[in-house]
Amino acid sequence: MVRARSPRRRLRVVRTPRHKLIIWKDPARGDELYDLVADPAEAHNLVAEPAAQEVLRDLRSRLRVWMQRNADPALSWPTKP
Repeated sequence: MVRARSPRRRLRVVRTPRHKLIIWKDPARGDELYDLVADPAEAHNLVAEPAAQEVLRDLRSRLRVWMQRNADPALSWPTKP
C-alpha cells in the first residue's frame, strides 16, 4: 500500500504487512524502514542495516512505480545519497 494523501505532503509511505518505508521530501531527513512484526513501535530504523537492503530496494521500487503511475509530484523531490 502506498499513501500520498495530498500532493503537498512532505513524505511518502509504502508498507507491506511486515515492513514500512517512509521517504521524506527534506533531503536532510533520512528515510526510515521498519519491520512492523519485530518492531511494532517503529523504534529501530533499518535503512542502514545490510540485512534490510533487499527489502529497502523492493519497497523503493514499489513506491517509484506507484509514483510514476500516479504522476506524483514527489518524483521531482531532491535525490538523496
